[in-house]
Amino acid sequence: MKPLFLLLVIYQLKHFLCDYPLQTQYMLGKFKGGDAWKLPLTAHAGVHAAGTLLIGLCAAPVFGVAILLALLDFAAHFTIDRIKVLKGSYPQTDRRF
Repeated sequence: MKPLFLLLVIYQLKHFLCDYPLQTQYMLGKFKGGDAWKLPLTAHAGVHAAGTLLIGLCAAPVFGVAILLALLDFAAHFTIDRIKVLKGSYPQTDRRF
């Protein structure tokens, strides 16, 4: 298996794990109104960032690059999930696996 394809598969697996089994009831608070959504969404995006950091350190153990990838993943996941909530792109239910 090509290394780049393998890395893609690993990141997809990480995404599944972070969005379903590792997403706690607290993190589902990202659907709340007011300011109550901020910390749960931050926690959820943080789990994604931690997974990306772990993969980045294993794939290419350059700490600076792994941190940058984790920060980018955090920012992207936080932003995309917030937009999905605001647009109603997925139901406000417990979607855990």
